[in-house]
Amino acid sequence: MTNHLDINDLPHYRYKGLKEGKLLQHIITTSRDILLGQIYHLKVEINNEADLRLHFSYILKKVGELFEFGNDHHLKINLEAPFHSQTTLLKSGSNKSKIDIALEWYGGTHFVSSCAIELKYFLWSGLREPQNRFDVYCDLKNLEEYVQQNALYQMGYFLLGTDNPHYVNQDSYSSATKDFDIRHNTTYKAGTELIYTTRNNTARTVCLSKDYHFQWQQVSHYYFLDHFIYKSYK
Repeated sequence: MTNHLDINDLPHYRYKGLKEGKLLQHIITTSRDILLGQIYHLKVEINNEADLRLHFSYILKKVGELFEFGNDHHLKINLEAPFHSQTTLLKSGSNKSKIDIALEWYGGTHFVSSCAIELKYFLWSGLREPQNRFDVYCDLKNLEEYVQQNALYQMGYFLLGTDNPHYVNQDSYSSATKDFDIRHNTTYKAGTELIYTTRNNTARTVCLSKDYHFQWQQVSHYYFLDHFIYKSYK
């Protein structure tokens, strides 16, 4: 004899009632996994950051269309979206910048979920490894500014690809650039001031407002690192 099952006790399908922000995050991670799968199986070749932006934005568009379940569901994509900051941005040295990819998800409610995406792609032949590690922290700082300063963006997303394992498991870095560590499983504690000493002995500092845990994954002979950044509500 079996117990009577109340039909209302059955679990609903996974996207029922999912908030817009969570659905947009799922679109991004699904697109990332498809991109990495295509790279692994040699369906696409990424030679520079522009290639990465082109392929990732195309996949985002297609995945977003698949998640348009209702007539009023829509993913809007803007490349090189302009941003005007209330303060001077570390990366540009001005109050202006351009966001690599800006996403807006319209999920059928009055609330629009949005995400600013910054991309980096470093080739071993680039010979800028110390500067590139500093640039990673500059991009993370910019994403924090996009998310915290502007009501438009509820979250940020950073994606880095490289064929150079020095970013992933280098034994040590020079004293001038050792602060900017993104090796696998390293962490950054919010509020820690980092100092980058340039070749002409100029000191540049970076201080992020959030904690970070850097975790890489290998994709064929490439390595990828990503991180979400969320708005803090006080």
